[in-house]
Amino acid sequence: MVKNRLFCLIVLIFLMGIFSGCSPRWQNRKPVKNTEKRYYDAYPDGDVAAGLEKIARSVFKVNGIAFYKTYYFTRKQGVDDGKMKNPSTYQTAGYQLVTHKSSMGTATLIYHNERMAALISCAHIVHFDDTLTTYFADQPDKIYSISIRLKQNIFVSGFNNNRAVVVAKDKTKDLALLKMELSDTHKAQSLLKMTYPMGKTKDLQWGSFIYAMGFPMGQKMVTRGVVSLSKNNRQHYILSDAVFNGGYSGAPVFALRGGAPHFEWSGMVRSGAVEKMLYVQPRIKDDQLYSKNENYSGEVFVNNKVLIKYGLTYTIPIEEIVMFVHQHQGEMRVAGFQPEIIF
Repeated sequence: MVKNRLFCLIVLIFLMGIFSGCSPRWQNRKPVKNTEKRYYDAYPDGDVAAGLEKIARSVFKVNGIAFYKTYYFTRKQGVDDGKMKNPSTYQTAGYQLVTHKSSMGTATLIYHNERMAALISCAHIVHFDDTLTTYFADQPDKIYSISIRLKQNIFVSGFNNNRAVVVAKDKTKDLALLKMELSDTHKAQSLLKMTYPMGKTKDLQWGSFIYAMGFPMGQKMVTRGVVSLSKNNRQHYILSDAVFNGGYSGAPVFALRGGAPHFEWSGMVRSGAVEKMLYVQPRIKDDQLYSKNENYSGEVFVNNKVLIKYGLTYTIPIEEIVMFVHQHQGEMRVAGFQPEIIF
């Protein structure tokens, strides 16, 4: 009886061995560690939706606004920079207005506790000059207008208290660190900071595939592109053909290490290529009062517009972001953060 049971057990093990060799469903598949040295250079053949959804939870819209008191002068007054040192000159202005400048971009959550959060973004989104001066086109030494900043506010959408404080910024590197006060414990617990591993810029090659997530025109969107390694890139930005539009500045950029879904944080969108254009515009307050076929004989003025040259996007390497955080650990500690646990 015992011999029969032993014989049956041997036969069963033998048959299992045969079937396990014939069908991949029976193979023992251990998780494969991602040891790829290069970044993916083709459209991903795996699922990236879950990874992008995770990224989306760490990305927020930033808006900045600054209010200025603007003074306008006439040609006859002949006001120059020297005269502006005298406070009484401002009282001679032909007229005065309160004007404003605004900005929009993207920020990435890199740290939070129950009381506060830290986000990384571009400095040009949150920086507004103290003074703005314009000159007459045919008299470049004579002032047409001068604007003095009265106040500025930075807002980050998605927080109960959406007003941000600039903890540190570097205009040269175009990086800024923002602080958000958290008043809702439940909200703090639901926040997800960026947890994808840091990439290595030196591993990017011609054609490396990248993703960027930001807020072009205020809408959270993802774009993609391929990397180019230009020898004329003296500022060492990551160059790609990702589509850039207003609001993408500050958007995190990711490469795929060996394919989906292995995202690595490679950098942050800084800007796109632009071209400035001057044009003559009639001084019309209500264009509904004029016909398109009517000759216009009123006052005109020169205006300017920035045109985006699509297909060339500049990205700040992740190494620069990490270095920026390390260089400003003092300011971060004063603000209440623990910078040593961020990166």
